[in-house]
Amino acid sequence: MDGEPLVVLRAVGELEEVITSSARYAARLISLEDTPVSEVAEALGVTEKVARSRLSRYEFLR
Repeated sequence: MDGEPLVVLRAVGELEEVITSSARYAARLISLEDTPVSEVAEALGVTEKVARSRLSRYEFLR
């Protein structure tokens, strides 16, 4: 068990980097392709307001 939490935190950090990069890329493609927010909302299973918020957040992740 020694060191296991550190291994988990390292793995989570690496996953967060992949997720951030992928989310930014997807949000940019959606924007470039002029995908309607209604379509994004439906695909995500959320309201259009939530979809807009999520896209905005993804576009500005660093």
